[in-house]
Amino acid sequence: MKKLYLLAILTFLCLTTNAQKYFELTPDGFKASNNKEFIVVDAPNMSPSAIYNMLETGLISVFPPAHSTLNKETDTRFSITSVARELFRINAGLGMQYIMDMEFNVVIDIKEGKYRIVAPTISHLGTLANYRISRMVVYGDPKVYKDYRKNQFIFKFKDRTIQNNEAKTVIENYINNVVKKIVDISKANEDW
Repeated sequence: MKKLYLLAILTFLCLTTNAQKYFELTPDGFKASNNKEFIVVDAPNMSPSAIYNMLETGLISVFPPAHSTLNKETDTRFSITSVARELFRINAGLGMQYIMDMEFNVVIDIKEGKYRIVAPTISHLGTLANYRISRMVVYGDPKVYKDYRKNQFIFKFKDRTIQNNEAKTVIENYINNVVKKIVDISKANEDW
């Protein structure tokens, strides 16, 4: 049993260390690895309208219409609101757990030969995201959330250190997987 447990841990570590990490969750929201608010993806020799059409087609597979809203703000900007269901669980008391959903937003800006993915924002973190039952806070003053337990805060308010590492890791992995799929849209286009 111990060997099986160790093998599972090693497999998990190998998978998570090899994954591309585009954004990290901080008390101030998501930040790119270069501490910027965005990442840039090259789409060489493509006009803004060609990039727009490529992304419009590719984003349907990344953001299923049943759980997402894709808004065309301008000819050079997409705004996407999506829901990730049942990301993780947190203890809610004796023998009880909250199943955590996340509603988030992604903005993509387009220019000649490239596009940028602005750091995603979490608009809601809780159970049944469409019903807005808030159960977790990324970073907030416990005085404002008096009925929340410690594990419902991802970062401590006073010293801004991680309080719920499991939630932080799951959220980061999910968002980085979504961003990877968006980046891969242009890579798939290169293989024509």
